[in-house]
Amino acid sequence: MLEASSRWNRQRLAVLEAAEFDLKRMFSLLYFSSVACAAVYMAGWLRFNLLDLPAGHLSSYSAFTVGLTALAGLLFALLLPMMILAAGIERKLQLRIRRLEPKAHVTGKHH
Repeated sequence: MLEASSRWNRQRLAVLEAAEFDLKRMFSLLYFSSVACAAVYMAGWLRFNLLDLPAGHLSSYSAFTVGLTALAGLLFALLLPMMILAAGIERKLQLRIRRLEPKAHVTGKHH
């Protein structure tokens, strides 16, 4: 099998690095939103576990925080598989870049 030329390896490395740059921006938004959902959920969970709620009527603030906590928990549960997938894609892309970097500096031609 023929070995790839250094020009081809440099071009492939440039494309992989550009894709990594674009994906990092999108994945950072995903990671930030999942951390925000987790923080809201944990704050609501701690509030309702540490503070006593009235047995009868809930105030509008308490009802709002219950709804917000439930929504944040649901969103976090939906974002978790996407975060795992994004981390896998990011890791695979970084492995390909690392595997290609030493080859990009080799000056060789097709045999």
